[in-house]
Amino acid sequence: MKDITPEIGAALGLLKSGKTVAAEECLLAYSRRAPTDPAGWYLLGAALHAQGRTASALARMERSLDLAPDQPEVLKATAMLCQELKRYRAGLLRAERACSLAPEDLYAWLAAGSLLETLKRGEEALLCYEMALARDPGWPPALLNRGALLMGLGRHRLARENFLSLVRLHPEQADAHFNLAEANLACGNFDEAAASSRQALQIDPGHVGACIDLALALCMLGKMAEAGNAMAVALSQDRHGAESHFRRALQAGGGEPGSMAAMRPEELFLWQHGERQKSCDWRNRKGLIDAMTAKAEEAMSGDSFPLSTPGTYFHSLALPLSGDRQLALARNAAAGILQRADDGQPVRTPARYHRMRGPLRIGYLSPDYRLHPVAYLHWRQMALHDRERFRVFAYSLHPDDGSEVGQRVRASCDEWRPCAEDPISLTAARIRYDGIEVLVDLSGYTRFTRPEILALRPAPIQVAYMGMPATSGAMFIDYRVTDAITTPRDHAGLWTEQLAFLPGTLFMYNNGQEVAAPSTRREVGLPEEAFVFCCFNNAFKIEPDVFSVWMRLLQRIPDSVLWLLSDDENVRDNLRREAGARGVAADRLMFAPFLPFAEHLARYALADLFLDTFYCGAHTTAADALWGGLPVLTCLGSTMASRLAASIVAAAGLPELIVTSHEEYEALACRLASRPGELADIRRRLQDCRRQAPLFDTEGRVRELECAYEMMWERHAAGLPPESFTVPAASGASA
Repeated sequence: MKDITPEIGAALGLLKSGKTVAAEECLLAYSRRAPTDPAGWYLLGAALHAQGRTASALARMERSLDLAPDQPEVLKATAMLCQELKRYRAGLLRAERACSLAPEDLYAWLAAGSLLETLKRGEEALLCYEMALARDPGWPPALLNRGALLMGLGRHRLARENFLSLVRLHPEQADAHFNLAEANLACGNFDEAAASSRQALQIDPGHVGACIDLALALCMLGKMAEAGNAMAVALSQDRHGAESHFRRALQAGGGEPGSMAAMRPEELFLWQHGERQKSCDWRNRKGLIDAMTAKAEEAMSGDSFPLSTPGTYFHSLALPLSGDRQLALARNAAAGILQRADDGQPVRTPARYHRMRGPLRIGYLSPDYRLHPVAYLHWRQMALHDRERFRVFAYSLHPDDGSEVGQRVRASCDEWRPCAEDPISLTAARIRYDGIEVLVDLSGYTRFTRPEILALRPAPIQVAYMGMPATSGAMFIDYRVTDAITTPRDHAGLWTEQLAFLPGTLFMYNNGQEVAAPSTRREVGLPEEAFVFCCFNNAFKIEPDVFSVWMRLLQRIPDSVLWLLSDDENVRDNLRREAGARGVAADRLMFAPFLPFAEHLARYALADLFLDTFYCGAHTTAADALWGGLPVLTCLGSTMASRLAASIVAAAGLPELIVTSHEEYEALACRLASRPGELADIRRRLQDCRRQAPLFDTEGRVRELECAYEMMWERHAAGLPPESFTVPAASGASA
């Protein structure tokens, strides 16, 4: 500031000494006398901000900009205030202007990068941090922000290189070593992660984050006792901070871990290795299978602590575990749910009460009424329910994401109940108050689920449907909706629920899904003449056995490629490495990005054959592929997770694409790729009967589901316990 007046000088002195109220009074008086001096308004804003009055501070600084628009310092300050007030776009405009006027100002680039991150414009944010580092390569704030952003983008190896630079330049900073430990954990370098964590703790013994990272690394190295000690130290130092960092660290893979205090090192090992399967990191996969098997056998013998998070059990569904072991793990997970639900809340036994007047009240409970397959599948089901017989309530366990499909769910139900911020007891009470007679859980033990609500028994009949393709292991779930292919009747002993068999497929597809105009192979980066094998399953379903089959197919079919779905660089790197280890060039793996749903459906037509995974097969993805006109080859397994795709393919009218062994799977895939006429005939049949196939008869499936609900209620009303039954085919519907 040029030509500082005595008043401005005095105000600056007051601000530096922390006398913000006195500075405010001084600057208010000055601004009345000199209302056209932008410096007075800027400093008044600074004084107000120091008092926590952010909105007022921004208003005063903006008055300064009205008088003199090209003030880099003020633009930068207002950008930061806008970020505090969540006015991100306005803040970005100011930060970008500051960068333009003062390109040497590192903090201006930092502010712009931070705002771009908030607006989910990660690549542009990276450029801002690069601009700051081009001017000062060792500047810690930019290195920290760039590294954290790279971690958030899944570019763990680049993040590691970034934090290595930070450690070399600033070895005295505990946070530098801590962040390097985080990156090493993400890269699977557990020895290095432990060493970095110890270095951070040497500098700052009270660094809770480093203590937890040390525990995570030791756990992955199999040093359970040392890991337990590190967890105990972190909890004793700062319980709240430890729990917060623990959850943040384990949620990096997208999961929902349990409480640190409740999670033992043995379960932590299972959780972390299970999460690593999401990036196709199969190092020590055998160790994971062995540990999960041991946990199941302990549970079967009754000598096992309850799992602190049901997500650990969910990880087992993509492993080659038998049905009885999965059941044991499910019962164990359910025991943990009951423990948590009973913490201050009495768990109720199923109650009988007289039906309320009017239609049967159905409640759908889910965290997935957002940009999620569950929402795409079920909004039309809810809309199609017969309002003369049913009243539909939807209980949402996730904040509204503003998506169009989320709005469709809201419009399709009679009553919308947002419960994301409510404690489980309040949600349970709300369900009871609404008089819900049949409560349907659409999520199981997937992400953001809250099964403790169901454990409190808010409804007389509680049903599992879709969501998780496995038993809940819980006595508080009365029925599971299924079908005879997905769950053969002689598998009933592997379920704690009674089974409601629909006559066709249990799968509820939305035949109102729009498919965008078709694109070309060239537009999506596929080779024009190659045979394109496709699998758009979630990456955690891809495992070494099926991948080995895929690689042999690429070797047997010249010029063929495998088209997979992933934006995750770690998935791509890991699978390319695994392909190379099996003698297949990395460029024969093609990766599709995520697209808007209608465009996603359209591109299925560009592939030749969908290859299902083995232990946890395609579910919604299989139905989407068939709806898009792509035949799906699947192998019938021994668990629900490995059989649902067969039910879907059969309901699409293509039973010849269901095989019963991995050898048959490989042979049939090879035959179809070598006989274009045979495959073309299958595609024509799929296209011709798509609208008539039972899979796509949404109206018929809804009628059958309604019949199932009524049969459940009739038994309950008659005073009879839940019992397995078969639903008759809907009149006039495809079976």
